[in-house]
Amino acid sequence: MNGEPSYKPLVSVIIPNYNHAPFLKERIDSVLNQTYKNIEVILLDDYSSDNSREIIESYRGHKKISHIEYNTTNSGSTFKQWEKGINIAKGEWIWIAESDDVAHNNFLSILTQYLTDNAAIIFCRSQIITENGEKIDEFNPSNNEVVDSFELKGYLFVEQNMILNNWISNASSVVFSKSKYLNQVSIPSYYKLSGDYLAYLQLSKNSNVIFESRTLNFYRIHSETVRNKYVNKTPREAINNVKFLIKNYPYMKKEIFDRWIFNLASNEYQFESIIDQLRIFYFLCKEGKFLYYLKSKYNNAD
Repeated sequence: MNGEPSYKPLVSVIIPNYNHAPFLKERIDSVLNQTYKNIEVILLDDYSSDNSREIIESYRGHKKISHIEYNTTNSGSTFKQWEKGINIAKGEWIWIAESDDVAHNNFLSILTQYLTDNAAIIFCRSQIITENGEKIDEFNPSNNEVVDSFELKGYLFVEQNMILNNWISNASSVVFSKSKYLNQVSIPSYYKLSGDYLAYLQLSKNSNVIFESRTLNFYRIHSETVRNKYVNKTPREAINNVKFLIKNYPYMKKEIFDRWIFNLASNEYQFESIIDQLRIFYFLCKEGKFLYYLKSKYNNAD
């Protein structure tokens, strides 16, 4: 512990790091240089094998950094680091600032203007950048239509924006309520990739979601990105996410849900074991969606 704040911060910024030394200084600086100042910063390292520790130590004693912790073994999941940081956090609002991403200096100044007890999630538009920081694409989930800022009831946000497209493209673009997270979110220990998506579904169930249309988050794509490591290798996570939707969003229009199941089934999963393959067969049969699986695999119209 160091740099203990003399005030109770409104926002706790958690930077969970694992082997992101090439990007770590830029990320930490983009947090510490925020124009919004009522924050604490929690630095967590998941037993990195690069020189991340040296970089982190160079910030020890900074007045905004309230906690530095190094794991003695790798946890195997960034979402376990999320949980650790959230339990340490003193602020009512949480920003998971992933260690390879970057933020606009006004990220928090703008998003904190929307803070309200009615909302659980506040997020902004993201810009995809390369390993070297070159801007290559602006994430626009509405197929390049202009989308203004909005506030929606969470169940409407899920139905309209989280089924066919995941509007929250990157965890670093989000500020969320700590109290609502602790009361509503449970991410299974086996999750490696889509725990953030499950968390957003859980947070949206009984609260509003707010979108800021300005691009304030810069989402870096590179060879060590978690998504690149685990994409198409997590059928168990995908199935669990669908189970949550079935149980908690029963009002969802059938045709939208059927299309989501079809998209799930048509993915070319690189199954890690025959157990994973049997699991998705069983789930689709149980939910009466096996026809969609057959159509996607064998192009059968009937």
